[in-house]
Amino acid sequence: MKIKSLLPLTTLLGLMWTAGVSATEVTVTLNTISKSMTVVPAAGGETVNIGEPSADSNPVYTFNCDPGDYVMNLFDAKGTPTGSITVSVSGETDNVRLYNISLYATNKTDGIEWQLGKDYDVPFDRINVSSQKGENHPVTPVVYANSTRKVITFPVIIGDSFTATLFPSGDYAEDYAEVTITRTVTFDVSASCTFEPYVTFSLTAPKDAEVKVAQKIGSRHYVPFTYYDPATAVESGNDMVYTYRLPKSSNYNYRVSRPGSITNAGIFDPSKGDITITDAQLNAYPSDYYNHDVAANSGYNYADIYLNINPQGHLHMQPDSKFHIVNLRTWQLTNTVTANYFIEPDYHYTVLGTDFKPDNSVIDITTEGLITAKKQGTAIVQVRYDAMSVDVAGGNLWSSIWAENVGTFVVTVGDKAEGIRSNMKLPYTHENRTGEIDAEHDVFYYMKGEDGFDYTFTPEGVASVSVATPLVDLEKNTLSYPSGFSTEKVSKNADGSYTVRLAFGRNIVCLTDAAGNSVYQVMSAKPASYSVSKAKDVRNDSYNLPGDVLEVNFSGLYHNAGKLAAIYNQGCSPLYSSIPEGYDSNSVKGSGGQYNFPVQQKVTVTLKNDQQPIDFDLSGGCLTFGGFGDKLGGHRDIDYFTGRNPNFTAASQYQLSGVIPDVSFRTDAFADGMELSMSLEFGKSATPVSLAACKLFLGEDMTITSSDKSIATVDKNGKVTAVADGNAVITYANADGTKRFTCSVEVWSIKVEGIAFKDEVVEAVASTKGTRIISTALIWTPAKPSNQNVTYELSNPDVVSLKNNRLYTIAGKAGETDVTVTTADGGYKATCHVIVRMALEKLAFEESAEELTEGESLSLKPVYTPENTDFKELIWVSTNPEIASVDENGLVTALKEGTASIKATSTKYSYISATRNVTVKAKDQSGIESVGIAGVKAYPNPFTDYIMVQTPVATSASVYSLQGSLLISASLEAGQNRIDTSALPSGLYLVRIGSETVKMIRK
Repeated sequence: MKIKSLLPLTTLLGLMWTAGVSATEVTVTLNTISKSMTVVPAAGGETVNIGEPSADSNPVYTFNCDPGDYVMNLFDAKGTPTGSITVSVSGETDNVRLYNISLYATNKTDGIEWQLGKDYDVPFDRINVSSQKGENHPVTPVVYANSTRKVITFPVIIGDSFTATLFPSGDYAEDYAEVTITRTVTFDVSASCTFEPYVTFSLTAPKDAEVKVAQKIGSRHYVPFTYYDPATAVESGNDMVYTYRLPKSSNYNYRVSRPGSITNAGIFDPSKGDITITDAQLNAYPSDYYNHDVAANSGYNYADIYLNINPQGHLHMQPDSKFHIVNLRTWQLTNTVTANYFIEPDYHYTVLGTDFKPDNSVIDITTEGLITAKKQGTAIVQVRYDAMSVDVAGGNLWSSIWAENVGTFVVTVGDKAEGIRSNMKLPYTHENRTGEIDAEHDVFYYMKGEDGFDYTFTPEGVASVSVATPLVDLEKNTLSYPSGFSTEKVSKNADGSYTVRLAFGRNIVCLTDAAGNSVYQVMSAKPASYSVSKAKDVRNDSYNLPGDVLEVNFSGLYHNAGKLAAIYNQGCSPLYSSIPEGYDSNSVKGSGGQYNFPVQQKVTVTLKNDQQPIDFDLSGGCLTFGGFGDKLGGHRDIDYFTGRNPNFTAASQYQLSGVIPDVSFRTDAFADGMELSMSLEFGKSATPVSLAACKLFLGEDMTITSSDKSIATVDKNGKVTAVADGNAVITYANADGTKRFTCSVEVWSIKVEGIAFKDEVVEAVASTKGTRIISTALIWTPAKPSNQNVTYELSNPDVVSLKNNRLYTIAGKAGETDVTVTTADGGYKATCHVIVRMALEKLAFEESAEELTEGESLSLKPVYTPENTDFKELIWVSTNPEIASVDENGLVTALKEGTASIKATSTKYSYISATRNVTVKAKDQSGIESVGIAGVKAYPNPFTDYIMVQTPVATSASVYSLQGSLLISASLEAGQNRIDTSALPSGLYLVRIGSETVKMIRK
């Protein structure tokens, strides 16, 4: 089923219906919120008979209806509406899965959650639903009261994404910022948010620099950031201080640019402090800073570009029409490879004539990349970007675009040359590729040292073929086309075909008909190289023997679809379609990488055990593209209005692209007297030759021996183990010793120069129930010496035991010991002190009353198991401190009627806890009578914000804390008096009236 956009009031699912198509079976699966529904035609009419749903937790309706648009109204189990959605039923079987979104805010003030409609609002027109490709899917939300709160709910189709903006209102409208929530839906979503208060943030930068502060709203990619204007901009010497009032958040970004200087950018949280970009930071590198080392930045260091033109790199426009360039850096500068918050560099556009001189007469391009066609003609556009200093996945210093990758395309304003057929195809076809050349994804690699790649094709309707050949200066990172369009690199063949020599960079092939009309194809070519070695460098001789595992390691290949958020996330590897007979994709296997392909690209070849000497040739090479995401070319569907949502329902793709150089190497056979060699680190093992292949040469009863077992041993399967530094010879011979060959083994090692414990003091915890490993990490000098064997000595073996060179606690034992370690290599020593403490395994309370009266106290006495535990420090907590409080010593005070749980938890190690439930009974509520003066009455008890005292004579009243601190003093007149107690917290107080003192409780 395919989702399409319809009229503004509908959400479409499926294909537009076609008149005359018979009724369609539709299956609709609801969710944990919506339990039933009705279906009515969107254009009006009778309700569709959909029958009864299945009795599942996610009800399923199956019914028949004519193709068309239908409104599905959803309801919960009580019949309360939960929103509606409009779908389009195609002429084929349709399956729809609907989930409900619940929107709400979680802010609280004084423990009370903000209320929808009072403290915040969610305008329905600020709720948008779209497909993964950004197609708009409007819905009808409703206000819905679930078991906890009022929310906004609406149905969406699985895989869709929604964006909703919530606004603070009432008392919070001025001091809190709106919040936009974005989610991609794969299940029922409770989409909560917290409104953030505004914070003040400043960014300081040189006066002559351009400063931008922006925010990525939600998770949709490629749509413009929301930019913020500064509240103030104040000069400070040679700088400007820009002050912003921003919602407290962590997903803002800044950009500081200046012509000629490297762009400084970053993602920041304004509540974490102000930012200063200095003149020195901007001048640290020029804007055209260039780094061509593919191993830099964690292997992500390539500087390429994608454009939204077409596979030919030839854009056709009509006069006065417009086209917006979408340019995307790859490697994409993203905060993490999963979060995908990326920042694009500063882009620059150059318009050239077909003579490669600046010429804006045919088209014009704004600094934002908007092309306007001015008159008929042809222009060439080059797109470059600056270097950037930004801390993202892989590194913090990123090159300007590499000259060979400068974005290049041709624009023809006017009618197309309809009679020309280029027939420029790849030398292979695949079910997911038409064979047509793609200007960006297909690179034609040739062997380094050669002059270029010879590409042959047979066009139709062509009078001439020319090519604009790039000249790339890798040292200066510059690009030029000194010969313009020329036939110098083009040969016309006797069969009517043409051969074009493609040079390093973006070549522009021009096909012209007899009337002078032309079409263009941009083609990239790059040099590459390879080397053949034994896998893992087991042997270092030059023989490629039967059974050997060889690696063909490439240099110079690049990912055919570098990572782009929500579009490309696939892996890339080399593949050869023509391989020697007897081999398949398991024995000749390409491997590469998803993100750092430029530094890991190889083909592994496992030679047959009976392989004879041949020229082992691999041809028909290309790059594979596989994994979840878009097909090649998917980036051209991006526009800056709809963008792209995260794609959690992406299909798996597999495609081929480009051409890679042929590979050839010679295989060898075993021979009598052959001398092989290998280098092996101390302690390591390796099998230098295939035992099965050896037996084919020497016979099943062959022998394998070592000339010096103190240096290197060998087992019956041919595995060699390095025992000590030195040299040994492994001899492979037939049963009577008349045929043999050898492998000399050099054993080497990295010597120990020192050792230390990571921690001078190590603490461990013992239990009564068994032993536990004590972690004592060692620090070696150098970091990875070959011989890491050590011996241990203990000063107190009654506390710690030693087994297989590992330290363990002893059940029920606590104490201290010194641990000394000595290296086998060099005899270096190190000592640490180990302290073993006894664990707390169980915590309980002594028996005590569980029922108290308001005003009473109870001291809970903990019982520790084992009694000698070292972890007796506790944290005391009451679940209802307004009912019963507890202090740091376990003293519980009953405050008012109700129940509370008192919990004690150990502060260290395993955090063992115990709980005692306490019930508080109300005290007599009659007040206080006869407190030394006849007729005196104080009430209520418990009290809240005041105490009323009725007395026949003038006197005084005082309120004290339980610790004796005077809190309130009041003079009382004869009659009724009111004492203000609103400032007192909940608790128990001593109230003195005249000469008498009583206890009263503040609720």
